[in-house]
Amino acid sequence: MQTRALFFLLERPLTTSELARKRKISMQSASVLVQNMVERGWVTRTPDPNDRRRSTLDVTPEGMARAEQAKAYATRYLAELLSDLSPEEISAAEVFLPALKKLIMKHYVTDDELDESA
Repeated sequence: MQTRALFFLLERPLTTSELARKRKISMQSASVLVQNMVERGWVTRTPDPNDRRRSTLDVTPEGMARAEQAKAYATRYLAELLSDLSPEEISAAEVFLPALKKLIMKHYVTDDELDESA
């Protein structure tokens, strides 16, 4: 969950409430998530000069390294899985996977929603 949040923050700095909306989690969950990332040294809070109650979340060099490490791991893992596919299967995947990603992002289920349904 923290790695996904890092990827959102790498796109642009966000406030905790903006991150909560993007991740589709409660403000309380986002606050805990942010605090954990701050404690790990992956994110810093920068006070908003126009509103002292707000701060933006900025990814540190350590956070960037962690995101790159996660991306590299996922790439290696997927490459290993895909190595067993035929050229025809790879061609089919090139069409199917972007469509699947679009569906997943459209219908993304949050951890909070899963907890509520249990």
